[in-house]
Amino acid sequence: MNRFLWPLLGFFVLVSFLAMGLTLK
Repeated sequence: MNRFLWPLLGFFVLVSFLAMGLTLK
């Protein structure tokens, strides 16, 4: 189950980081 959870977590962090960059910009 962790094999599916880690990629999903990484994707969520990447999207949130991108969204934060857009809002600051």
